[in-house]
Amino acid sequence: MTEHRYLLCVALNDQQETTAALTTRVAIYPARKMLSIDFVGGDDMDGWLPTASATFRAYARDTGLDGVEGGGRPGWVKALKRLGWTPS
Repeated sequence: MTEHRYLLCVALNDQQETTAALTTRVAIYPARKMLSIDFVGGDDMDGWLPTASATFRAYARDTGLDGVEGGGRPGWVKALKRLGWTPS
């Protein structure tokens, strides 16, 4: 991931059906490195978003990245705020 390559992450429900797909990459800035979530699509956000959020935060921490970032439409702010994310 440190070579600016995308990683496809897939969320599965209890029946092992795909409910979401997300792409991540390491974004390198002059003063920090972030796990960037660039593309997201899926259904049943309440079913997978809390786990995905915790997983991405842990991955960033465990690999020495400075945090997790993403961009999107304003509707994401409400969903992510419940999980402790803040807009910047």
